[in-house]
Amino acid sequence: FQYFSRELFSTASQLGEYEILPAYEMLAEMMGEECGEAPEEIFPMFIVTNKEKCYGAYGVIVLKERLTDMFPSGFLVLPSSVNEVIVIPKDSADIKAVDSMVKEVNTQCVDPLEVLGCHAYEF
Repeated sequence: FQYFSRELFSTASQLGEYEILPAYEMLAEMMGEECGEAPEEIFPMFIVTNKEKCYGAYGVIVLKERLTDMFPSGFLVLPSSVNEVIVIPKDSADIKAVDSMVKEVNTQCVDPLEVLGCHAYEF
């Protein structure tokens, strides 16, 4: 990733229209199903990406102020791939357990060229 970081950063910064989506909505969209209202207090997980869902992880930089407002106690960023990140409230999970999960998922499920990181980031 470090080899491509300047090129990716440049490309991602130009894609625009970044958004914060409740994870349950994105999961329903991927499965082609309608989703009802699920209060964020029950499922406090959000996806940061762009409309193209291509190099959308950069949105966490663009939307950092908005995320800080959403999570005044802090938040964790789970690097899902270069295309999106997962954001959860800081107090909703143990950082060591989250780090372990990120490593495992990225090793088993993410194309090595799309791995953004192998641990959670704390804000």
